[in-house]
Amino acid sequence: MTRRSPTLNEVARLAGVSPSAVSRTFTVGASVADKTRAKVLQAAELIGYRPNLLARSLSRQRSGTVGIAVTRLENSFNSLLLEELATALQRVGLGCRLIVTGDRDAVDVRIEEVLQHQIDVLVLCAVNLSSRIEEECAAIGVPVVMVNRITPGVGRSARAIAIVGSNEEGGRVVADHLAEAGHRSFAFIAGSADASNSREREAGFIAGLAKSGLPAPIVETGHYTFNGAMDATRTILNTVNRPDALFCANDHMALAAITVAQTEFGLSVGKDISIVGFDDSPAARFGAGLTSFSQPASLMAEEAARNIIALLGGNRTEDGLFVVPGSLKIRGSSRPANP
Repeated sequence: MTRRSPTLNEVARLAGVSPSAVSRTFTVGASVADKTRAKVLQAAELIGYRPNLLARSLSRQRSGTVGIAVTRLENSFNSLLLEELATALQRVGLGCRLIVTGDRDAVDVRIEEVLQHQIDVLVLCAVNLSSRIEEECAAIGVPVVMVNRITPGVGRSARAIAIVGSNEEGGRVVADHLAEAGHRSFAFIAGSADASNSREREAGFIAGLAKSGLPAPIVETGHYTFNGAMDATRTILNTVNRPDALFCANDHMALAAITVAQTEFGLSVGKDISIVGFDDSPAARFGAGLTSFSQPASLMAEEAARNIIALLGGNRTEDGLFVVPGSLKIRGSSRPANP
């Protein structure tokens, strides 16, 4: 005997709210009190209720499947973000088709393959959007959602939206933290030239240093890879006037910088040199003691899921750029502020 799926009315009874309150909870943009939302979500999770989005999508000749393109899964933040995205989409009744790629050119090839499988929305997770893919997706009516990356026109274009972290603000906050710790010589390890998040973090960092009357940092590129960041760190630490503070465009590269500073140069990280990352990844939080500006992966994923539901319902908001707030998590890899 097939088990009957829980209904909206059963969720309402368990949560002690009206069926309309349950409906509003699962409707993007609908007004519902935080306390009510929490009760509904808890009840839905308890009895395994999922909004019947798949059935609705099939009635419109949709598959109920979201394609997710992701790169560099060796970066623990990207892996976490992918997990959170898949969980958030599953929670609203949508399936995922995964495309793992290493660079933008490969994205074009693999996405072409996935588009043949009737995906409803394409999510680019820390992957650039090429004009070719944007045009092809628009031609077949597949909306694009960018997470942790943005390209020119996204947010203003009807074709794509973006969910990003507080990149420039994070760079400025890191600059303030290092200035307050008494640092006067700086370096920045960038991700890649075509990565919007890296450019924005660098711009915020430079602006923050300038505001404090401090010099611009030495800049090297780590290409968002561990080995690339190790090479960039060696170049920085071999300079005549070695910087005593290093900001990396993500935690993955900051961990590489710590490895080089400690093992190859004998530096005490957090004393001889401060090293700061960006993401507040699991690797930063557990064991590494890395100071990092956070990007809440769960919030980014929930924002992406809400927007995907809106796109499927034809309710795209006018402002297609969503910035998720973050904060600096200070740990042992950076000096504390001077008293």
